Amino acid sequence: MKFRLLLASIILGCAFTTSAQFKFGPVLDLGYAAYSVEGKNVSLNGGLCPAFGVTADKYINYMFSLRGTAMYSFKTLNTSRKSPAENDQMNGQFVDFSIAGRFSDFDDDTRTLPYGLAGIGSAFTVVSKGQENHMRGCAYNSVLPYFMVGVGVGLKMGFFSEVDLSVNYQRFLVPMFTIPIDNADAKLNQFGLRITGLF
Repeated sequence: MKFRLLLASIILGCAFTTSAQFKFGPVLDLGYAAYSVEGKNVSLNGGLCPAFGVTADKYINYMFSLRGTAMYSFKTLNTSRKSPAENDQMNGQFVDFSIAGRFSDFDDDTRTLPYGLAGIGSAFTVVSKGQENHMRGCAYNSVLPYFMVGVGVGLKMGFFSEVDLSVNYQRFLVPMFTIPIDNADAKLNQFGLRITGLF
């Protein structure tokens, strides 16, 4: 818990440390999770991972801004056992924190601008459930954060204050869980379509 509070404080602190323009608003992400392992006995099939939360963006200069985001996310994992044939599902809920640099020519006179994103983050398990068959005993249950890195491209649109539409990729650096039957670690690759409003 102390680590979570410290990480949240760092993200918020970074957003407020400069005297430049500051914006914040809601964020909605529709993602898909894919796992980078194929067990001998169990196949992993990704699933939808929607998320919602808030983001804060700090304008640094005309080419760079700093963005901190806190989200509540859902992740679905569908699995298939080959012999005997059996399906299972694991559902997780997470609190995600990230901080990213946003790179573009942030010209306020231009209503539509492309930009790039690169950042780091961490995810903390809140709920892990649904394992009923061959995945019984397996869970998203790490007491430590799942660290991740990510990149993305987006489009800033000057409606109201600002609306962003971005496509993002996140790579989790530590295994999300271990497949019990195969004793194989599964790392997560996550792809997302994100809509952000800044005011």
